[in-house]
Amino acid sequence: MRIRSLSKTQVLSILQPFIADSVRIIEEAFRVYQDTYPGRHKHGPTTRAAIINAEIVAAAAALWAGHPHVRIVRRRERYLFVFRDQVVVRFKKLRPGGFAVNLRTRQSTGYSRQIPLPGLPPHAVHLNVGYVPDELHLFIDQVLIACPSSIASVAWTHLIGGLEMLSPETQTELNLIQSIVPAEVRTTSPFRPRPELLPGKAASKDEEVDE
Repeated sequence: MRIRSLSKTQVLSILQPFIADSVRIIEEAFRVYQDTYPGRHKHGPTTRAAIINAEIVAAAAALWAGHPHVRIVRRRERYLFVFRDQVVVRFKKLRPGGFAVNLRTRQSTGYSRQIPLPGLPPHAVHLNVGYVPDELHLFIDQVLIACPSSIASVAWTHLIGGLEMLSPETQTELNLIQSIVPAEVRTTSPFRPRPELLPGKAASKDEEVDE
């Protein structure tokens, strides 16, 4: 891991003009998936995350294409957004604590360890910006900015959206909705991270795979 050149405060200052749009894009992509994919109950974790990520990236690229302070870089099958040549953002599904869910590859390992990658500014800070869904994938619990320090550790996180930022009254209503789901469904939920997608599992190819 190399030493990060910017503090959390400096990074958030650079991203501040783009945070509200990032939250809106992520939440809208999640809603689009819930509302327009009638066969989503057949989707496994990888398919579901890939579809939502594709919606996020397409919306972000359309919004920021040609922006003077945003550069869009494609690394293999992953689109990265470079802000002011100082901060790189990768949109991801996240686990609680801001941990990215993906197989370990050379690219994902280098990105998480803050190692310079071809096509990216050598001193830029690498971030994951993404959503943490609830257990049943009905809502977004958190939208986070997370700064990884390795494939299995996070230097810091910053909450920017999700249920945790709603009023207590709204949270109570949503908790009530979740509580009516039968216990056997909750305990056998297909939305828990699969062991092979947790940090430490080697991938067979040099592409990132979302859960």
